[in-house]
Amino acid sequence: MGIKSETGARPHMWRIMFLVMVVVILFLGLRPKGLGIENNVKWLPARKALEFNKNSIAFMQKFKGFEDINKNGQITIEIMMRAGSVDKNGFNILLMLHGGSDRHQLVLGQWGTSLVVMNGDDYNNRRRLPRIFVKDAFSITKKHLITITSSEKGTKIYIDGMLSGQKKNLQLTVQDKRDQHLLVLGNSIYNKASWIGEIYGLAIYGKAFSKQDMDLNAKGRVFEEQFNSFGRHKPLLLFTFRENQNGLVPDESGKNQPLTIPSRPIVLKKK
Repeated sequence: MGIKSETGARPHMWRIMFLVMVVVILFLGLRPKGLGIENNVKWLPARKALEFNKNSIAFMQKFKGFEDINKNGQITIEIMMRAGSVDKNGFNILLMLHGGSDRHQLVLGQWGTSLVVMNGDDYNNRRRLPRIFVKDAFSITKKHLITITSSEKGTKIYIDGMLSGQKKNLQLTVQDKRDQHLLVLGNSIYNKASWIGEIYGLAIYGKAFSKQDMDLNAKGRVFEEQFNSFGRHKPLLLFTFRENQNGLVPDESGKNQPLTIPSRPIVLKKK
């Protein structure tokens, strides 16, 4: 009886092993190319930062600020960060505001040590669309505060409170399509442009900053290295990364728009 039982169990065991192999093959074959099993975003509570590595992404769906930005035609973005690499090839996205169309998205990207700010998806600059290119904006040894402010008068970029680039014929905009208001950090919506480094704070405003506004915020953030102080304009969102509530980073602007850190890297939009 014992021999018959052992012999009869073998075909069943082989069937189970075969099914497991099929599931693994299907998983590897159907999984989007380049995606890892884990999302490589790490919360660093001691440094009050998010660390981004290869195959990292954090995002917010239905960012409510799109409406205010479009209504005023103005936007200011403050982001304090430190690059983890300046040798990574290609265009790597630090921040993206996507309203439904790649041609109208707002992008902050890294190319070597340089910062690229633009609307659209002309990453290799073949179409020669307006953009601002700031050299030596990224460093692996030092934090930098990037301030981008834009209106109908043009766009200016400040690095650590110093004017570093400007273009009068570039007004940054965001497309306003209902239910498609995405804010993405550390990658593109297709998970194909991962950025490496640490982000210590992010604030977005529906107003263009004056030099006085910029100086007031830069003083507290650059010299005191604190990101929880802001001037007379209330932000549309504010992340200081002091907390991480089970993969949700609270928005400290009071608008209750948490940043999501998914357990696995995801594709937010399919081509």
